[in-house]
Amino acid sequence: QILLHQWRIEELTEEAWLEQTRGAPYHPQTQGKIERYHRSMKNVIKLEHYYFPWELEKAIEEWVHHYNHERYHESLENVTPADVYEGRRNDILEQRAIIKSRTLNQRKLHNLRFAG
Repeated sequence: QILLHQWRIEELTEEAWLEQTRGAPYHPQTQGKIERYHRSMKNVIKLEHYYFPWELEKAIEEWVHHYNHERYHESLENVTPADVYEGRRNDILEQRAIIKSRTLNQRKLHNLRFAG
Protein backbone atom coordinates (compact mmCIF):
# COMPACT_ATOMS: atom_id res chain seq x y z
CA GLN A 1 0.00 0.00 0.00
CA ILE A 2 2.84 2.40 0.76
CA LEU A 3 4.32 1.83 -2.70
CA LEU A 4 0.94 2.42 -4.29
CA HIS A 5 0.51 5.58 -2.22
CA GLN A 6 3.97 6.83 -3.22
CA TRP A 7 3.24 6.08 -6.88
CA ARG A 8 0.00 8.08 -6.64
CA ILE A 9 1.80 11.04 -5.05
CA GLU A 10 4.39 11.01 -7.84
CA GLU A 11 1.64 10.81 -10.46
CA LEU A 12 -0.28 13.73 -8.94
CA THR A 13 2.79 15.91 -8.56
CA GLU A 14 3.70 15.34 -12.20
CA GLU A 15 0.16 16.20 -13.33
CA ALA A 16 0.21 19.47 -11.39
CA TRP A 17 3.84 20.30 -12.24
CA LEU A 18 4.75 20.13 -8.58
CA GLU A 19 7.94 18.97 -7.00
CA GLN A 20 7.77 16.83 -3.89
CA THR A 21 10.19 17.88 -1.17
CA ARG A 22 11.03 16.20 2.07
CA GLY A 23 12.12 17.73 5.32
CA ALA A 24 14.43 16.25 7.88
CA PRO A 25 12.80 13.35 9.74
CA TYR A 26 11.91 14.00 13.38
CA HIS A 27 12.54 17.69 12.88
CA PRO A 28 9.17 19.45 13.27
CA GLN A 29 10.58 22.91 12.56
CA THR A 30 11.02 21.98 8.90
CA GLN A 31 7.64 20.29 8.70
CA GLY A 32 5.51 22.89 10.48
CA LYS A 33 2.32 22.77 8.43
CA ILE A 34 1.96 19.00 8.36
CA GLU A 35 2.93 18.73 12.02
CA ARG A 36 0.24 21.29 12.89
CA TYR A 37 -2.27 19.37 10.78
CA HIS A 38 -1.40 16.11 12.55
CA ARG A 39 -1.67 17.77 15.97
CA SER A 40 -5.10 19.22 15.10
CA MET A 41 -6.29 15.84 13.88
CA LYS A 42 -4.95 14.00 16.93
CA ASN A 43 -6.64 16.48 19.27
CA VAL A 44 -10.00 15.48 17.80
CA ILE A 45 -9.38 11.81 17.05
CA LYS A 46 -8.01 11.03 20.51
CA LEU A 47 -11.25 12.17 22.18
CA GLU A 48 -12.85 8.80 21.39
CA HIS A 49 -11.96 5.14 21.84
CA TYR A 50 -11.82 3.02 18.71
CA TYR A 51 -12.24 -0.71 19.12
CA PHE A 52 -11.92 -1.63 15.46
CA PRO A 53 -9.58 -0.30 12.78
CA TRP A 54 -12.48 0.71 10.56
CA GLU A 55 -13.81 2.97 13.33
CA LEU A 56 -10.53 4.87 13.43
CA GLU A 57 -10.38 5.01 9.63
CA LYS A 58 -13.90 6.44 9.55
CA ALA A 59 -13.03 9.06 12.18
CA ILE A 60 -9.94 10.11 10.22
CA GLU A 61 -11.95 10.30 7.00
CA GLU A 62 -14.54 12.50 8.71
CA TRP A 63 -11.79 14.74 10.11
CA VAL A 64 -10.16 15.14 6.69
CA HIS A 65 -13.52 16.03 5.15
CA HIS A 66 -14.18 18.57 7.91
CA TYR A 67 -10.70 20.06 7.54
CA ASN A 68 -10.94 20.40 3.76
CA HIS A 69 -14.61 21.24 3.22
CA GLU A 70 -16.02 22.83 6.37
CA ARG A 71 -13.23 24.43 8.41
CA TYR A 72 -12.33 27.97 7.44
CA HIS A 73 -8.59 28.64 7.29
CA GLU A 74 -7.33 32.04 8.32
CA SER A 75 -4.30 31.65 6.05
CA LEU A 76 -6.69 31.25 3.09
CA GLU A 77 -8.66 34.40 4.00
CA ASN A 78 -11.27 32.35 5.84
CA VAL A 79 -12.33 30.04 3.06
CA THR A 80 -11.94 26.27 2.97
CA PRO A 81 -9.17 24.48 1.08
CA ALA A 82 -11.88 22.94 -1.12
CA ASP A 83 -13.09 26.44 -2.04
CA VAL A 84 -9.57 27.37 -3.13
CA TYR A 85 -8.98 24.11 -4.98
CA GLU A 86 -12.30 24.28 -6.82
CA GLY A 87 -11.84 27.94 -7.80
CA ARG A 88 -14.59 29.43 -5.62
CA ARG A 89 -12.33 31.55 -3.41
CA ASN A 90 -12.56 34.81 -5.36
CA ASP A 91 -16.32 34.54 -5.79
CA ILE A 92 -16.77 33.95 -2.06
CA LEU A 93 -14.53 36.88 -1.14
CA GLU A 94 -16.32 39.17 -3.60
CA GLN A 95 -19.71 38.15 -2.19
CA ARG A 96 -18.47 38.80 1.35
CA ALA A 97 -17.21 42.25 0.32
CA ILE A 98 -20.64 43.10 -1.14
CA ILE A 99 -22.42 41.95 2.02
CA LYS A 100 -19.99 43.89 4.21
CA SER A 101 -20.48 47.06 2.15
CA ARG A 102 -24.28 46.76 2.32
CA THR A 103 -24.18 46.12 6.06
CA LEU A 104 -21.97 49.12 6.72
CA ASN A 105 -24.25 51.36 4.62
CA GLN A 106 -27.33 50.11 6.47
CA ARG A 107 -25.67 50.76 9.83
CA LYS A 108 -24.66 54.24 8.73
CA LEU A 109 -28.21 55.09 7.64
CA HIS A 110 -29.63 53.60 10.82
CA ASN A 111 -27.25 55.59 13.03
CA LEU A 112 -27.89 58.82 11.09
CA ARG A 113 -31.66 58.41 11.53
CA PHE A 114 -31.37 58.06 15.29
CA ALA A 115 -28.63 60.69 15.68
CA GLY A 116 -30.59 63.61 14.35
